[in-house]
Amino acid sequence: MGKRYVGQLILSAALAGGLLVAAGAAPARVPDDRGACEARLRTARARLDADISHHGDHSKQADRDRAKMEDVRRWCRDHHADWDHDKYDR
Repeated sequence: MGKRYVGQLILSAALAGGLLVAAGAAPARVPDDRGACEARLRTARARLDADISHHGDHSKQADRDRAKMEDVRRWCRDHHADWDHDKYDR
């Protein structure tokens, strides 16, 4: 009877430890579409500003960057990211 009690005690302790480890595990992260959107827009805006200063407002480089920025805006809209339109629009 003593061996059975010790076996049940060890099994209970192992199960309790497993539950504690599982409860302490970090939850799965949901992708932060808003953060990704802001980063993409910031990068596209910086590239556009740099090309405007180097090549001019109506250069092919600036036009390409504007098209890329529109693609980024579309990505944000498709991913339902809440982004600040006024901050990155021009």
